[in-house]
Amino acid sequence: MPFTYTVMLIGTIALLGLPWLSGFYSKDLILELAYGNYQFSSLFAYILGTLTAFLTAFYSTRLMNMVYLTIPNANKTSYLNIHSENLVVIIPLSILAICAIFLGYIASDFVGIGSDFFQNSLFYQPSQIHIIEAEFSLPLYIKLLPTILSVIGVVFAIYIYHYGHHILTNWTINLALSSNNKNLIHNQISNSYLETVNKNKNKNKNESNLLQNSYAPGPFASQASQLGEDFTLLHASPLVILQDRQNSIYNLSLIHFCIIKIYTFLNGKYLLDVLYNNYLISGSLKTGHTISKLLDKGIIELIGPFGLTEGTYKASSDLSKLDTGIITTYALYITLGLISILFIIFSFQSI
Repeated sequence: MPFTYTVMLIGTIALLGLPWLSGFYSKDLILELAYGNYQFSSLFAYILGTLTAFLTAFYSTRLMNMVYLTIPNANKTSYLNIHSENLVVIIPLSILAICAIFLGYIASDFVGIGSDFFQNSLFYQPSQIHIIEAEFSLPLYIKLLPTILSVIGVVFAIYIYHYGHHILTNWTINLALSSNNKNLIHNQISNSYLETVNKNKNKNKNESNLLQNSYAPGPFASQASQLGEDFTLLHASPLVILQDRQNSIYNLSLIHFCIIKIYTFLNGKYLLDVLYNNYLISGSLKTGHTISKLLDKGIIELIGPFGLTEGTYKASSDLSKLDTGIITTYALYITLGLISILFIIFSFQSI
């Protein structure tokens, strides 16, 4: 897809703010005006914007590397479904690419001090004097620092995703091999130690007899003591070497573990998505479910249509139980009804 690659490359360069595409003029104007205001908040905005220029250059270059310039990472089905662009895609991308190249240069004369494009439609108050400062009085390194950091971000991303990852991969493989071969190293040191001890025993058989009688007084006591110290050092030195080797492997494993965790933290967008999904989204869904269950399907429906329907059905069922078919029961109902009507009438008359 050469056309898509071309327009993405143009958009990436414009997004980096490199001269002389449209992104350069917009970013340059915003950061210079922020610094030229000479306030703490404006200086802070300039610093954040400059650092953001570096990060933008890094991830934009990383995107181009991961999509176009490295070994394919997708499955075969995805590549088989890739097709050339049609006019619905080509026309808008072409317009955007042309604007990304030329619009910034063309529109640069429409804004700023000295431009008469707006003529009397815009009036600059004395409080807007920082526009003049940003245009003429800022040091050159302040103007060029965002562009320099953007170039550094591009070079750093290219190095990391073209050369640096091979170094990291080889180091990780060597570390894994070192960790897996700890037993082999232990066996090699142990075998070497045993061979040395056996040679020493065969060579110094008489001195070993002296070592067994080292507590006996005599002129050979000091020689036996020295031989015992040499034997102790010979016994301890392979273990010390093995312990140092294990400590170095443990330190490398710890460094590798920290690097993986830091990379996971940064690659996962500082785990903001985890916090957002686990706490904010999950809590909102639980709260919405509780409100829906207690209010919508609970209190409101109990008081509203659901409660009226169920109450009517229950009242009808209870009234139907009064139909017993016995005449004396009906007479009792009529009598109770008349008494109730008379009671209500006389109650209103007394009021």
